[in-house]
Amino acid sequence: LYCDGFNDEKRRSSRTVLNEVFKCLTTWLAPVICHTAEEAWLAHIGSDNDDSIHLKQFPNISEDWLDNDLNKKWINIRKIRRTINGALELARQDKIIGSSLDAEIKLYVKDNEYIPLIESIDINEIAIVSKYEIIEGSNIQAAYKEDSLKGLEIVVSKAKGDKCVRCWKIFDNFSYSSEDPLCERCTNVVK
Repeated sequence: LYCDGFNDEKRRSSRTVLNEVFKCLTTWLAPVICHTAEEAWLAHIGSDNDDSIHLKQFPNISEDWLDNDLNKKWINIRKIRRTINGALELARQDKIIGSSLDAEIKLYVKDNEYIPLIESIDINEIAIVSKYEIIEGSNIQAAYKEDSLKGLEIVVSKAKGDKCVRCWKIFDNFSYSSEDPLCERCTNVVK
């Protein structure tokens, strides 16, 4: 959220969702953790406001928000991310990478059902890595795999390129358009 521009649609959409989740959770939890919920609410709306969380009605959640297909998709995305995190942690322990943004991951996919799923999202954002590549088939090298996710093997290497000083991602084709080495996205945001 902090790397995108102030009026960026992705950032604004995320903030809207976070705001709705915050309002629902604080309202629902207020009877149980009354002081904590009140403090969180006042920090959110401003302490000079007399509006108490305990005077709010429980929110009515629209049935339109329930999307079972989207839920199944994100369950699978979380499984993929969990597997990637396992591979990243081993690479971190082996001193191949420091942070996950130092990583380039190769996803060896034997099960073609994963390819459209991975391509439908920005796996760099989900896995917090700088680069990724999808390769059909199995990897000859020692790759990380989990029994809970058959058909996906991951190889982690240190990403090559230049590091943006703002978002810390590593890029191949880096354009130094300012005093500081910023990627294209960050350059557009700070203008």
